[in-house]
Amino acid sequence: MECYKSLLSFEKIVILDVPLLFESKLDVYCGVAVCVVCDEDVQLQRLTSRNPELTEEECRNRIASQMGNTEKIKQSDIVIDNGSSLEELYSKIDSVVTRVTPWTIVSMIEILIPPVGLISALFCYLKNRMKHNRVGCAILCSSNEIIIGANVENASYGAAICAERTAITKAVTAGNRVFKAIAISTDLDTCASPCGICRQVIREFADSELRLPIYMFNKDGSKVKILTIGELLPLSFGPGDLGIDPSTV
Repeated sequence: MECYKSLLSFEKIVILDVPLLFESKLDVYCGVAVCVVCDEDVQLQRLTSRNPELTEEECRNRIASQMGNTEKIKQSDIVIDNGSSLEELYSKIDSVVTRVTPWTIVSMIEILIPPVGLISALFCYLKNRMKHNRVGCAILCSSNEIIIGANVENASYGAAICAERTAITKAVTAGNRVFKAIAISTDLDTCASPCGICRQVIREFADSELRLPIYMFNKDGSKVKILTIGELLPLSFGPGDLGIDPSTV
């Protein structure tokens, strides 16, 4: 409702104070997720002062039931330290608001041309869904050496590197160009399937019949899918189409 009010009022920014933002997973709908944090001692002091009816143990249990600062900081775009005075906190918040407020011309374009605003909102949602998504990859090479890699995020999202390509780059650098199997895991409930670019890169080092198996796991290993690179990338183009044997390059 606050978002609709701001849109109708032609506001450039709306600030939503959402309790348990990350726990409720509402942060994926926010353009910028700002986290205000302080250490546990300060939290305890403020909570007991605000709720004198609670015992110290009850206060500690309430703090412990919430997401820890480490995880909150990891999920946040901007972190504000709230360990000092209220006046200093307000000053920091004002500074952040100034930084994240979009240019007037950008706001007007998004308001006057609805498709642009919708595309911007969709990009924001997809970006937030993907950020901080941890992925790991392990490659069993023909030498029986296992090469591992992880996804490397970047402030410029297009410059991020997937775990599969990280592991493949390491393997090739170490002189391994023939792979027996590839395993991929993620911290999501669903099995980790490689993106299109990674499938093409994996295909570069597969056997001619594309039988290289890809093991895809979810976060705790309770789910697994096994497909060959040929099944993941049918009717593909590769070095063989150019008369090149990748294992000899």
